[in-house]
Amino acid sequence: MLAADEVVDGAGNESNLSVVELDGGARAFHRPLSHRVSSFHRFFGHDLAHQSVHEVAAWNLAAGLGWPYDMIVAPSMLRVVDGRLGSLQLTAAGEVNPPIERTSWHEGAFFDALIGQQDRNVATVLHDRDRAVTSLVDHGLAFARPGDACASSLLLRQRHSVGSARLTTSERASLQRLLDNKQLLGVRGCLEETRVQALRDRARRMLERDCLPGVGEF
Repeated sequence: MLAADEVVDGAGNESNLSVVELDGGARAFHRPLSHRVSSFHRFFGHDLAHQSVHEVAAWNLAAGLGWPYDMIVAPSMLRVVDGRLGSLQLTAAGEVNPPIERTSWHEGAFFDALIGQQDRNVATVLHDRDRAVTSLVDHGLAFARPGDACASSLLLRQRHSVGSARLTTSERASLQRLLDNKQLLGVRGCLEETRVQALRDRARRMLERDCLPGVGEF
């Protein structure tokens, strides 16, 4: 049975996350399905299990899309830790708020646009300078529906700002592969139907327009 140590915030308060030591020395964050939800999260349309499930859904999609998304999104799965079911996400090495290489934020912007990421900020983009790898973490506030709020969209805004919102050939192929898959590459079984429909509609609009949506356009 997996066991965890609680994570505390800067004020010494217990947070929703706990750290799990895995075989081989790897570490992961566990977020139980029944974790506390703040008014901040409710403002963005999320309740109880949403954040944990959305972490897993984001990884399922990244894994289904394959390279490069399965390399920049931290793996996450549902696991029982200390008797509580929740998302278990591998920790990613790297620094917060580093210089972001173009290839990484270009790919990350596409992924954020597709999943309807509502809060991509500097704290959720990590860069490992030694391996030149960028990792995206924290997808709890994602899979937004039309009309849902957007707190931050760092990568998507950056891609728009340099005039590269048009889809690449590989991005169009990824969207088509998603739409052709009845289970939406493993996402359908994780999400509420309204969020599944919103994801499908975003993918269709992106293909029709041949470009990324605007910031907050879910």
